[in-house]
Amino acid sequence: MYYDVAGRQTRQIDYTGPNSWMMAYDESTSYDAAGRVASTYSENRQGNDIIRTTTNYNYGGTWEGASYALGQVMNVTSNSHRNWANHTNSTTTYGYAWYQGAVQQSIHHTQTGSPAGNTWFSYNHVAGQAVMTQASNGRSRTVNYATNLMGEVVKRWESASGTGGRRAC
Repeated sequence: MYYDVAGRQTRQIDYTGPNSWMMAYDESTSYDAAGRVASTYSENRQGNDIIRTTTNYNYGGTWEGASYALGQVMNVTSNSHRNWANHTNSTTTYGYAWYQGAVQQSIHHTQTGSPAGNTWFSYNHVAGQAVMTQASNGRSRTVNYATNLMGEVVKRWESASGTGGRRAC
C-alpha cells in the first residue's frame, strides 16, 4: 500500500499469490484540494480478463454556487472496460434535503444495459426523521418507518408494487 504525506491511502496492489508478481487487484486514489476523493482507477483481474474502471466524484460548485452541497458528493460517474473494450458506464446522482445537516433526498442511478433506478426519501419536516422511502427499479417498493423520540427507526413496513399487501420487517 502507498500513502501520501497526509496519511491517506493512494494505491493498493494485491497479487495472485504470496510469491507472485501477477497483479490480482490494483487501485489508485486521487484527492482534491479539500481532501475528498476526486477519482479512483482500478484494475481487477478476472481469469484472463482485466476490468479497468475509472470513477470520478463530483461535489458540486463552490460555497456560493447553487449546486454546492456542503461537501457531500453530488454525482459519481464510472466507466469500465474489459480488456480495453467498453464494458459498462454508470452515473449515480444524489439529491439532498437540509435539516440539522444534509440528509439523502434522492438517488438516481443509470447503467449501460440496465433499467434506471430511482430512490426517494421522505422526512418528518419538524425533526428531519426518516418516515418513508420509495424505490423504482427492478423491484419497486415503498418502505414506511416508525421512529422513537430520538429519531431511531424502531419498525418498518415494506410494500412492493403489485403485491397489494404490507409486510412488517
